[in-house]
Amino acid sequence: MTVTLGQPKLSFVMGKCKGGGSEVNSELYHRIPDEVISEWERDYKVKGIAKDELLPRYEACEKTVNVSLMPEGTVPDFSFILKNGADTLG
Repeated sequence: MTVTLGQPKLSFVMGKCKGGGSEVNSELYHRIPDEVISEWERDYKVKGIAKDELLPRYEACEKTVNVSLMPEGTVPDFSFILKNGADTLG
Protein backbone atom coordinates (compact mmCIF):
# COMPACT_ATOMS: atom_id res chain seq x y z
CA MET A 1 0.00 0.00 0.00
CA THR A 2 2.80 2.43 0.83
CA VAL A 3 4.34 2.01 -2.61
CA THR A 4 0.96 2.70 -4.23
CA LEU A 5 -0.31 5.49 -1.99
CA GLY A 6 2.77 6.88 -0.28
CA GLN A 7 6.32 7.93 -0.94
CA PRO A 8 8.47 5.29 0.75
CA LYS A 9 12.17 5.94 1.30
CA LEU A 10 12.89 2.23 0.94
CA SER A 11 10.90 -0.33 -1.05
CA PHE A 12 11.41 -4.03 -0.49
CA VAL A 13 9.97 -7.41 -1.32
CA MET A 14 10.26 -10.62 0.61
CA GLY A 15 10.05 -14.18 -0.57
CA LYS A 16 9.02 -15.67 2.75
CA CYS A 17 7.80 -14.14 5.96
CA LYS A 18 6.02 -15.80 8.86
CA GLY A 19 2.86 -13.83 9.44
CA GLY A 20 3.74 -10.76 7.47
CA GLY A 21 1.28 -8.34 9.02
CA SER A 22 3.80 -6.82 11.40
CA GLU A 23 6.42 -6.60 8.67
CA VAL A 24 4.07 -4.69 6.38
CA ASN A 25 1.85 -2.76 8.78
CA SER A 26 4.31 -1.88 11.54
CA GLU A 27 7.35 -1.57 9.31
CA LEU A 28 9.51 -3.65 11.64
CA TYR A 29 13.18 -3.72 10.70
CA HIS A 30 15.49 -6.66 11.28
CA ARG A 31 19.04 -7.40 10.31
CA ILE A 32 19.37 -10.83 8.74
CA PRO A 33 20.06 -13.40 11.49
CA ASP A 34 23.50 -15.05 11.30
CA GLU A 35 21.96 -18.53 10.96
CA VAL A 36 19.98 -17.41 7.90
CA ILE A 37 23.09 -15.94 6.28
CA SER A 38 24.94 -19.20 6.95
CA GLU A 39 22.10 -21.17 5.36
CA TRP A 40 22.07 -18.92 2.26
CA GLU A 41 25.84 -19.22 1.88
CA ARG A 42 25.80 -23.00 2.40
CA ASP A 43 22.61 -24.05 0.58
CA TYR A 44 22.33 -21.41 -2.13
CA LYS A 45 25.99 -20.41 -2.61
CA VAL A 46 25.17 -16.71 -2.06
CA LYS A 47 28.32 -14.58 -2.01
CA GLY A 48 28.98 -11.13 -0.56
CA ILE A 49 26.75 -11.42 2.48
CA ALA A 50 29.28 -11.87 5.26
CA LYS A 51 28.54 -9.88 8.40
CA ASP A 52 31.34 -7.36 7.76
CA GLU A 53 30.16 -6.90 4.16
CA LEU A 54 26.56 -6.27 5.21
CA LEU A 55 27.30 -3.90 8.09
CA PRO A 56 27.75 -0.72 5.99
CA ARG A 57 24.60 -1.60 4.03
CA TYR A 58 22.61 -2.14 7.23
CA GLU A 59 23.86 1.18 8.60
CA ALA A 60 22.97 3.03 5.38
CA CYS A 61 19.45 1.56 5.34
CA GLU A 62 18.96 2.28 9.05
CA LYS A 63 20.03 5.90 8.55
CA THR A 64 17.83 6.35 5.47
CA VAL A 65 14.63 5.13 7.14
CA ASN A 66 15.53 6.40 10.64
CA VAL A 67 15.53 3.03 12.39
CA SER A 68 15.47 3.32 16.17
CA LEU A 69 14.90 1.14 19.20
CA MET A 70 12.03 1.73 21.56
CA PRO A 71 13.22 2.88 24.98
CA GLU A 72 13.33 0.22 27.73
CA GLY A 73 9.89 -0.47 29.15
CA THR A 74 7.93 1.28 26.40
CA VAL A 75 7.19 -1.71 24.17
CA PRO A 76 3.43 -1.98 23.60
CA ASP A 77 1.61 -4.95 25.14
CA PHE A 78 0.68 -6.33 21.71
CA SER A 79 4.38 -6.71 20.93
CA PHE A 80 4.82 -8.97 23.96
CA ILE A 81 1.75 -10.97 22.91
CA LEU A 82 3.17 -11.34 19.41
CA LYS A 83 6.56 -12.48 20.78
CA ASN A 84 4.99 -14.98 23.19
CA GLY A 85 2.91 -16.43 20.34
CA ALA A 86 5.96 -16.69 18.09
CA ASP A 87 7.98 -18.35 20.88
CA THR A 88 5.16 -20.82 21.48
CA LEU A 89 5.09 -21.72 17.78
CA GLY A 90 8.87 -22.12 17.77
